[in-house]
Amino acid sequence: MATTPVANYPNEDQGPTILASTLTVTVLALISLAIRLFVRVRLIRNVGWDDYMMIVAMALCVTGQVLIIPEVKYGAGRHINHIPVEDFGKGLKYNFITQPIYLWAICMVKVSIGFFLLRVAATAFFRRVIISIMVFMTIYTLVCFFTIMFECTNLAVLWDSTVKATCFTPQTLRALSYTNVALNITTDILFSLIIPIPMLWNVQMNIRTKSSVIGVLALGVFATAAALVKTSFLPSYGKHGDWLWDSRNLTIWNVIESNIGIVAGNLPCMKPLFRRVLGSIYGGGSGNVSNNKYYGRGYAPGTGHSVNNYNSLGSRKTEEGYGAGPDLNGDEAHMMTRITVRAKSSASVDSVSKMSDESITRLEGSKMGITKTTTTKVAFAHTTDAKEEMTPERMAKHIV
Repeated sequence: MATTPVANYPNEDQGPTILASTLTVTVLALISLAIRLFVRVRLIRNVGWDDYMMIVAMALCVTGQVLIIPEVKYGAGRHINHIPVEDFGKGLKYNFITQPIYLWAICMVKVSIGFFLLRVAATAFFRRVIISIMVFMTIYTLVCFFTIMFECTNLAVLWDSTVKATCFTPQTLRALSYTNVALNITTDILFSLIIPIPMLWNVQMNIRTKSSVIGVLALGVFATAAALVKTSFLPSYGKHGDWLWDSRNLTIWNVIESNIGIVAGNLPCMKPLFRRVLGSIYGGGSGNVSNNKYYGRGYAPGTGHSVNNYNSLGSRKTEEGYGAGPDLNGDEAHMMTRITVRAKSSASVDSVSKMSDESITRLEGSKMGITKTTTTKVAFAHTTDAKEEMTPERMAKHIV
């Protein structure tokens, strides 16, 4: 679609704006992914399909960003009459290559968020809905990809005016763009608000945890806002043949939509790190994050993890010396702590023996959870100068 100049446009250059905007959000998304992987690999040691899909999405965004740099070099953000003819074709070619890359990046972000929601999906109904949306988005993205790749009998005509080929009409391509944006906005709202709110409201976790998770997922609405802004630039795109100038805002908001989606998808996974840091600041957490073992729930079906493997609770022993509190997934976790007993007598205690008997029993009936009963017996061996009776047996029950 390379075209000769049709007007005497002013000498404007929005190239630096394109690079500054796209690089900023790409680096921000990359940092958020690094934090996510640190939490999943080092803190909770549980990497899933949602992480893999987000890595693919980030790889696509980085690839797209690398291609935007030469695109700007060859004229993106400038008017056609101020771009050398040999550079104009190269700029259009790079612009075309980035389109399917970011198309798949947005799809992978949605699929990753879908896998994340499957981790906490409590009922078969929500699992079916989430999986259906993921499959539909993948199929539709595949259709859009083939539409882009076969929009002309010879794709070179898009950046070389000397090539002869037939292409889809501009009306067809514009209708496809509007449809794609509408579906992206719909899935953003479904995955950020409509599905998480009713799904998490019935999950057994405290109100504060539910509200925080829903609030973080709702940040996906920012990706919806980016898609809406991008839509406002579609009507004027290529209307006068000034393609690289007209594409500047579409490029910026396309990159913002993809990378903000990545950030919004990564934030819910950072909660264990935030809790650890805040706990350390306010004295509520231990200084050791690598050796803690937690009792927690499994994953929902569809994620490759067992949800009914209660035997794993008995094998994942916690270590002495760490405080009790919620586990890294937001569930209640209980850890054995060292008990220090101080005798009232002035005489020293020669030895202390502690015996603990634990039993973990799954609750029956409608009340879900696990009852953990800890019985601790403390016996003293004293010198002749001090006489103390054995401390009465103490029993503590917790719901985990």
